[in-house]
Amino acid sequence: MQSFVPIFSLLLFFTVLEAQIPPHPFAPASSWPEGHGTYAQQNSPLPGPTELDSIVVDTINLPEGFTGFFPTGTITTELNPLTNTYNYWGTNGKAIYKVVCLQDSTVVISELGSALGGNNFVSGYWLMDEAERGYFLSDYKLLVLEDDPLDPYSPIANAAVLDLSTYQIPDVNDDLWAVKLLYSGELVITSSRGNIFVVDRNTLDVLDHVLLAGDSLINSMVVDEGNHVFINTKQELIKFRWRDGALSETWKVTLGESGSTPSLVGGAQQRPEERLIAVTDKSNVMNLVLLYRDSIPADWAGLPNYPRRVAAVAPIDFNVEFPAFNVRPTQNSILVEGHSFLLARWDNLFPTANAFKPGLEKWTWDPVARRLVQDWVNEEVYLPNSMQALSTSTGYVYAIGQTQRSSGEKYWCLKGVDWDSGEERLSIDLGPHGDTRFNTKGSGIQIGPFGDVITMSPELILRFRKFDPIVGVGAEAESPLKLFPNPSAGPLFLDVGEAVFDVVVFDVRGRRVWGKDRVLYHCWIDTEGWSRGTYLLRVRLVRSGEWITRTVVRH
Repeated sequence: MQSFVPIFSLLLFFTVLEAQIPPHPFAPASSWPEGHGTYAQQNSPLPGPTELDSIVVDTINLPEGFTGFFPTGTITTELNPLTNTYNYWGTNGKAIYKVVCLQDSTVVISELGSALGGNNFVSGYWLMDEAERGYFLSDYKLLVLEDDPLDPYSPIANAAVLDLSTYQIPDVNDDLWAVKLLYSGELVITSSRGNIFVVDRNTLDVLDHVLLAGDSLINSMVVDEGNHVFINTKQELIKFRWRDGALSETWKVTLGESGSTPSLVGGAQQRPEERLIAVTDKSNVMNLVLLYRDSIPADWAGLPNYPRRVAAVAPIDFNVEFPAFNVRPTQNSILVEGHSFLLARWDNLFPTANAFKPGLEKWTWDPVARRLVQDWVNEEVYLPNSMQALSTSTGYVYAIGQTQRSSGEKYWCLKGVDWDSGEERLSIDLGPHGDTRFNTKGSGIQIGPFGDVITMSPELILRFRKFDPIVGVGAEAESPLKLFPNPSAGPLFLDVGEAVFDVVVFDVRGRRVWGKDRVLYHCWIDTEGWSRGTYLLRVRLVRSGEWITRTVVRH
């Protein structure tokens, strides 16, 4: 881990994104209600860490037996002002996790694994609604998970299940693939072999079903405020509309296989020629392809060898010459802000020890000239398989990558790249290439309310959080609670300053290790048998019902 001493503190504030994305009435207020973010743009107004911050890396190993294959990162809730915490839920493809993020610690509260039933395959695409219910796809079922929204420390539970297996296409590898939340509140669900469902969130009734016969779906989909759904198949990009209880096709464009989830560009208040959809193809030299997502300008003649709906095409080669036999660079997501696009040169989910194929490239759409203009190319940053997230207030793009030292040894690290210039600003080492725990294998990455960055691998939860060694974090001085010595190698003395209180201590896996009810004023906490590490202490004041939370460190 590499730390940086702050010269000054960045203020934690929200900035207003370019007026493009309308608020979703059925989504949580969080910046990350779904894996790719709203409009699949992968940006957030929350500030992230910079090289001026001291940064602590919280690493939580997932329990043995519940390590999956393909993680998705996490979905974060908004900051709870009463507890000064936020939650994130994530899945590594086999189990689902809920984590509580305090300003100074990270604690796993709940996990669902064998309770899911079936083969425990959990799709990489899922979401939360405004009630902070999670919608996951597993074993051809829609799982509705919930907790107590008033208590961030409550466990997650399976609230309802919709079994769609009667629609499953036999004799092929057909899995439920992606789920999205329409702006009218219904769910859209796709399967890998072309099933498309619209489902009522409250009754879990299937309201409509479409089968794209003989076709396969790839990546996730995206929806807009007009209840349009944009879906990638192996050969086509299709626009549907949900209206009057039916899903109907609006247009279809043959592009060949895509390498990305579609991302929407431009908002409802902008002109039709500024409202686009962005994808990448899988040609030998990958192309960024922009299409008009609504009406096509009447005077647009189109591009040679492309459907007229295509507005622009730009080859993404990262300043590397690719011979015909070379493996094409693939890209699993496009990061979008305004009318600008960032793409990374992916290697694969399992980069080899001798591979080092750096490349980041940013382009901007000029709606007047109707063309893409290259802003910059970074030929040094290597992101073999990580999605990226942009903080629009910090102006940094964050991703898990690798750095190569002069000895040739490679290390997994968190990278922070300047959105405007393409220069690397931040690099925090995690571990050597051979430590597979730090290989996020395509996982999403999110920015949290404390200015932190969160992601996960199949084996590990990673949180990069700011720490001020001078003023500390949190507001312990404002509370009557006293806890000392902390850190400690022996018993702890707890004085709450209230007549009666309850107290409980959890380890980082969310397991209760000590507790006592109806304590008068103060007590000793016996830490004998505790392992070295960080613990979470929670005190409930009986008179007011208020909860106070502290971090305990055992030497």
